[in-house]
Amino acid sequence: MRRLIALTALMLLTGMAFTQPLTTSQAYTQRGLELLGLAPDEIQEILLIQEEASAETRRHRADQEIRKAELARLLLDEDPNMRLVGRNLRGTAEIEVQIRMVEIRREIAVRQIVGTERWARIVQALRARRDQIADDVSEQASQELQELQQAITEKQRELTDLIQNRRDALSDEDIRRQFQDLQQQYLELQRLIRERL
Repeated sequence: MRRLIALTALMLLTGMAFTQPLTTSQAYTQRGLELLGLAPDEIQEILLIQEEASAETRRHRADQEIRKAELARLLLDEDPNMRLVGRNLRGTAEIEVQIRMVEIRREIAVRQIVGTERWARIVQALRARRDQIADDVSEQASQELQELQQAITEKQRELTDLIQNRRDALSDEDIRRQFQDLQQQYLELQRLIRERL
């Protein structure tokens, strides 16, 4: 157990010690590299490096998913074998180290192609672009959530009106049916909000 804790702490410290390389979601694109003024041969070389790194990362992620499934299976037992659980966790941690190494090797290879100064500018520009996209998405999601909240408030108002204003005019069955329709619409709006979050 101590080894497992030590391995986890080592991984966390290693992660903090290095500047984070670009992840798959921050990948280099041909258009982005062109805008940064790289030569066509540099761009092709970088994209090839990225393609190879992405393929290797996908293989490691698939192995990681297998490990997660194995761990879930181990934990279903009444009395899980902690030796096997520990072995599984160490294997999962090793896969994470391998993924991180792929990312680091990719960045070192790109840095060797373009030089340290240009590489630093490229990474900075890509991160700024990623942050801008995240801000745009966050703003759009916030607006969509506000619209959904307004729609929910309106449905609640309609429901209250239905119950108060039509109580005498409609039979209990009519009220029940209309209430169920409004309730379904309300639940659908709630589902949409959960999906946005």
